[in-house]
Amino acid sequence: MTPKLSIITSVLNGENTLPKTIESLFPIPDNVEWVFVDGGSTDRTIEVGALWSEPHLHSGCSLYAGFNHGLRHSKGEFVYFLNSGDKVLPEGNLRGLVNELNESDVYYFDTQVSDGSLFPRFELDRLPYRMCFSHQGCVMKRESVLNLGGFSETSGPTSDHELLVKLWLTGHKFESLHYTLTQCAPFESTEDYIGRLINRWRNVRNLYKTYRSDKLEFVDRTYYGMIR
Repeated sequence: MTPKLSIITSVLNGENTLPKTIESLFPIPDNVEWVFVDGGSTDRTIEVGALWSEPHLHSGCSLYAGFNHGLRHSKGEFVYFLNSGDKVLPEGNLRGLVNELNESDVYYFDTQVSDGSLFPRFELDRLPYRMCFSHQGCVMKRESVLNLGGFSETSGPTSDHELLVKLWLTGHKFESLHYTLTQCAPFESTEDYIGRLINRWRNVRNLYKTYRSDKLEFVDRTYYGMIR
């Protein structure tokens, strides 16, 4: 049976975090597969993950390179990227969400954070300037992501935002769903706020130069105002 959804986890040395993710996924619906990518772990991560899925080894890879590797090996019509340590909530209704997947290219929804807060979905007109939902807060059509080359492997922590903006600028269909599927760890960044913003501006600016150069001046003015 060809799966409707592939859930992809990219992990490095996650023997202590991966079991939480696995326990939340299994037993998994018949039309869902879990794709496990290991980036060269030196602990028991491969042993833990291999009990539930054939491991795809991609030594020395970053998180987003691992996601791309899993994307290429997945079989589902749609893909969902789940970090090691994240968990699918029992009340999140994974089976119900999968049944909602149809014609749209991106389905987005709220994400619960383990500190008790909520990462809510925002209106899409704010997408060029911020994450309107986390990568744990969206399911994407596999073919659409592959056609755009997957995640950037050089953009660091803004790679997921860059992919979503690219999908949006190229006219892919987004649809909001009233689900809170997953609980994820609080976002932690090694960069300061201005540094993250400048990095995001640089990436978004390159996308607008390619796909919507008529809006580039407006994007520049908006980011400049945010940084000031």
